[in-house]
Amino acid sequence: MAYNSERIYELEKRGHKLWGLWISNPNPYNAIGPFPYSNITDLSIINWQQKLNEIQTDIIYGLLNYQAVSLAFEVLKYIRENKLRFPFIWHFKEGPFYCRQFGDWNKLIYLLDNSDGNIFINRESLQWYSLFINFKDKLLFCMDGDLPVKNWFKDNYTRKISELDQEIHTVVPGRLVGLNPMRMFELFKRGIHLHLYGNYYHLLYYDYIKEVQNSSFSRYLHIHSTVRQDKWCEEFSKYDAGWLHLFKSYNFGKLQRMSWDDLNYPARISTLACASLPMIQVNNDNHLVATQELTSHLDIGIFYKDFEELHIKLKNKEWLRNRLRYCIWHHWKKPERKRKKLIRLGINPDHAYAWSRTRMGGWAVAKSPILRTTITVERLKMKGYVSLIEYYNR
Repeated sequence: MAYNSERIYELEKRGHKLWGLWISNPNPYNAIGPFPYSNITDLSIINWQQKLNEIQTDIIYGLLNYQAVSLAFEVLKYIRENKLRFPFIWHFKEGPFYCRQFGDWNKLIYLLDNSDGNIFINRESLQWYSLFINFKDKLLFCMDGDLPVKNWFKDNYTRKISELDQEIHTVVPGRLVGLNPMRMFELFKRGIHLHLYGNYYHLLYYDYIKEVQNSSFSRYLHIHSTVRQDKWCEEFSKYDAGWLHLFKSYNFGKLQRMSWDDLNYPARISTLACASLPMIQVNNDNHLVATQELTSHLDIGIFYKDFEELHIKLKNKEWLRNRLRYCIWHHWKKPERKRKKLIRLGINPDHAYAWSRTRMGGWAVAKSPILRTTITVERLKMKGYVSLIEYYNR
């Protein structure tokens, strides 16, 4: 199940009866049963074949990462060899390159080729797998495998720390992918703080943390405990931006040259989106990178070539305010919710209805009177979204 495994509860809420067959050698980030929710009946890894025939399930949903490939392969092979009429859906995320490394590539190809339907984490992954398999006439769908339940998307934003100390504060809710001490020092030289969350990652990056804490820049690195999902918005919204994985792509627009970094959607995208934070990443223009395609399309990314450019963008008040306006607009999602929010901001009902149904894109709305006259600088300041430029003109 990997991250945000509580999403399986959504199936039980809709009246489905669930059975679980779990791998026996999970990694720390692999969530397996038994779960305290969803009322899942666990099947034994020893005699699952017998139980499978007894329960006569309507559908088998195989997921999610490379550790599950061997078990999913055995299940699908058993179904096909015994001509059982159980639809098998394969949802795969991380990652094809691990399957090559650990000798499971042929099993992965079998799953993709023989399942009744495939779910890919994004369009780029589908296109990449299409280099190896002809998916014509197959049931296909794109959906990230680590999505959280919608309950965690709240409006309890917290006042920005930057309003109090006049410095830029960024957050890493997970691994420090691409952020080694040398790069951290480049951030710290420019007055950019880094907040690292997750008890497990404190141990994983113990040497990094110690190196920074023993330097003259120690005040810029902040260590925090793990945060529960229902606290994401409240806790992370006090920062100015969040970090995605940092890497330089070298595929030059060619599918066959894409790496896992190019294909991946980090699970933290949803975490940062819950707090309406812009997402920082290296600018990989002229390359195929799934996260850059997504955040560019949604206008929620901060792309940089070097740390000086990043510093300038984080200081730019109008650019950042428009980014925040767009994040808020996108967070409202449905037209009816947008209408109600606009009315609460003082717009008369007729205008609120028309604006909530606009056909303009999110970035155009953020720069238009629709949001510039409602999500004003004063209201952004009340929520803690304060520009840093006046504090940095020293």
